[in-house]
Amino acid sequence: MIRYRPRTGDRFNVSTRQNPANFTALLSFKRVPDGELVFFKIDGQRFEHERTVKFHTSTTYTVEVAFRPAQVLESFSINGFDMTMEEKETDHEAKNSAFEGPWVTENYEVSQKSERQSIILEFQVKNKGYFKSTLQCKFYDKEDKEHGGWGDSFKCLEYECHANESRTEVEISKQTFH
Repeated sequence: MIRYRPRTGDRFNVSTRQNPANFTALLSFKRVPDGELVFFKIDGQRFEHERTVKFHTSTTYTVEVAFRPAQVLESFSINGFDMTMEEKETDHEAKNSAFEGPWVTENYEVSQKSERQSIILEFQVKNKGYFKSTLQCKFYDKEDKEHGGWGDSFKCLEYECHANESRTEVEISKQTFH
């Protein structure tokens, strides 16, 4: 389970306790079978997003989606392909939950120099609603450890979320790379 712990007195965490519509979602990727983290690099303003996550083609990753407080992930997809996500852990005392599933990048092509690809992530959270996010990526050949294996470790992407009154859509108020 993702073990990121926010600072004491963090603005969002105070409001989460006061408003049950607020929650935090944490997204992470680990390479199978070695469990290695993926990397990201900071591109600045050259592309649509400042950060680019590095993946390898024809590689299996474990995708984990964790929630604080605990939520139920009803569905999750990457680029329109529904993922099989299983509940990994729910800690009722700590009020956390986590789901994981495999993602295989066999249908992705190696990104050309100075090219970035966007993957669309879609989340459906029970009694909260739907939200979507775009992750800017660069895909390297499976054997290319030189370029794909350096940068900042991508531990997780943290989404601060707020469900609308009708519980059909979720607004992402902040995204933070860890």
